[in-house]
Amino acid sequence: MTCRRRGCPARGILGPLLLCFVSAALLAIAGSPVLADTASSVRPTWTVGDWWVVESQVYDRGDRKPGAAPGWLEKEAWLFTVEATNAIDGKSCYQVSIKPKQPNRCPYWFTCWFRMSDLLVLRRELHQPDTTRTGRPFSGPVVQANYSSDEESPFMPADFPNLPLTVPHFAGEATNVYAARTSPAPSGAAPSGAARNSSRSLARVVTQTFRPNERLEHDTTLTSAVAMPANPIGGKGQFGVLVLAQSADKYERQTWHSALPWQVYAENWECGQMIRRSWLAGSGHATGAPVDSPAGGGR
Repeated sequence: MTCRRRGCPARGILGPLLLCFVSAALLAIAGSPVLADTASSVRPTWTVGDWWVVESQVYDRGDRKPGAAPGWLEKEAWLFTVEATNAIDGKSCYQVSIKPKQPNRCPYWFTCWFRMSDLLVLRRELHQPDTTRTGRPFSGPVVQANYSSDEESPFMPADFPNLPLTVPHFAGEATNVYAARTSPAPSGAAPSGAARNSSRSLARVVTQTFRPNERLEHDTTLTSAVAMPANPIGGKGQFGVLVLAQSADKYERQTWHSALPWQVYAENWECGQMIRRSWLAGSGHATGAPVDSPAGGGR
């Protein structure tokens, strides 16, 4: 797994582009009819025992392996499992594990706590193997990050670009602009080994736009295992596209359907190039967590 941020030749002009992009989005909303549909209409509802598999691919621009030609790397699979429900700061949450599934050889796995009301991520744990590939011990096997429930914004981490975990904020209007907090993080004793974060994204500003009744065009062979259900009579089961933009040339687009536990398909774009795509490859429910040992050494 690559844990680095890629360079972008347009980075020096992102400030002006971002201001233009945000202004254009707000003007478009002001000049158009208010949409009754919001992101909450496609928010999935989970129960303990639900599981789903997400497959993803990262595009290699030719700078990952010496002499390699640009192209898509091998797909990786991730197993999501709703393991429990509990509370973070008095807020009811789903506790979801995210583990590499064969042939994914990532050495890490994750646990996230999603607030039940809108799937806002309140905590994330990074689980590391006991030792590095060279045999040196890690400083701590679990690294925990806590996020304030008062700062409601999409979850857009950039430290693990291979991980298909970009979660919209399933609340608000059709278009929302979120600014990262610049004031110090709230004081208080953090759990042992924890890092307290003030923002769910490394971007200073994130614009989220919801487009009801739309879906992304994509290679149907990628999502053949899980077809998007047709909307039943009566309006039950909604679908739509969510766009999360950090700038005019750095954004992610996702197709969601309320009858499915995760995004059907997603694309991450940067500087005019799709750099990651992911899709729902399977889902189900078990009375206990599905038995599938992580391939890369997670416990």
